[in-house]
Amino acid sequence: MKRTLIALSVAVLLAGCGNSSSKAKDNGAVTTEGAGSAQTATVGMTDKLQFAPTTVNAKVGTVTLNVQNEGQTPHNLTFDDPALGKTKTVSGKQTQSLKVVFDKAGTYTFVCTFHSGMNGKVVVS
Repeated sequence: MKRTLIALSVAVLLAGCGNSSSKAKDNGAVTTEGAGSAQTATVGMTDKLQFAPTTVNAKVGTVTLNVQNEGQTPHNLTFDDPALGKTKTVSGKQTQSLKVVFDKAGTYTFVCTFHSGMNGKVVVS
């Protein structure tokens, strides 16, 4: 009986750790892949009204953001600087690509214009 309780407690603790880890991944940061002129990264959008991840680390150059709606709630991705571009509405379980040229280092913020507080950024170095 005591061994069963200990084994059950360990299993519960490990399951809790797994959930915590994936949450950090969802809201953390991602670094683009590829050369400076052909970088790519995926930014998910969830029914919890969050970008996942909220930060994309990139180099000066061209970045293709694959904007993936992981839920059913429609979203979009719009940069605060209109010259950088925006997606159309991304319906549930759909993906759109947005090619953005970052000419200089800096932090570039983006939002979902449908959901206040849903924001993220691209940090270019």
